[in-house]
Amino acid sequence: MELVAQQCGYARFAYNHVLADFKSELDKDNFLLASELNKRFNVSIDRDVNAVINLRNLAAGHAESINACR
Repeated sequence: MELVAQQCGYARFAYNHVLADFKSELDKDNFLLASELNKRFNVSIDRDVNAVINLRNLAAGHAESINACR
């Protein structure tokens, strides 16, 4: 059951992200089709995942530096 809840959370995140993007563009009188929204979502997820990985690696490097100083 926990896996189902996790998948629902992912779906909700994706829906909210795409909806915010759609509304933002609609405010600029730019109507995006589902295919364009999908492309934009995939690009943003790739960028965000890489950012999280970079932050995680940076944090690990700082932790190693701190431990070396002790």
